[in-house]
Amino acid sequence: MKPSLIVKALVLGVALLLSIEASAADQQRHRKTLEGVPSIYVLVEDISADLKQAGLSTAMLQTDAELRLRAAGIRVASEQEFFSLPGSPYLYVVVTGIRDATTAGRHLGYSAAVSIEFVQYVRLERDLSIRGPATTWSVGNIVTGSTGEVIRESVRDLTDHFANLYLTANPKR
Repeated sequence: MKPSLIVKALVLGVALLLSIEASAADQQRHRKTLEGVPSIYVLVEDISADLKQAGLSTAMLQTDAELRLRAAGIRVASEQEFFSLPGSPYLYVVVTGIRDATTAGRHLGYSAAVSIEFVQYVRLERDLSIRGPATTWSVGNIVTGSTGEVIRESVRDLTDHFANLYLTANPKR
């Protein structure tokens, strides 16, 4: 393997482990933390050059996630509103991926770890003066495909999963 392929493989391996860890936080006790949240800001982590080459962009993924939430009837907060919301809740979208290629350089497609985390500010029980962001719910998966569209669809699917759980935790009265 070329050194750059080794580095890419290591990066994806770490991302895969983080994604597996993230998917473990989709249990009832985590879902309860979605209750009473009036609206949510969406924040998408910058994506790699490989994923940009696949035709993806941070803005595209953000728009996809926001549209999915709005379509489900969930209010999406603006960046200005975000700071005034109790707990400053946000949906954090992280996509880490690489362009797969053979040692001869033949393009095979893309591999990515996709995670969606619900983050909000909390206070430590032992010292209420300490406040900081905490991931209270998360889910993730691993995707591979010949184009970036499979990665984009994964973001949509995970956002839909979150929206369904949010609506269950916050039924309309």
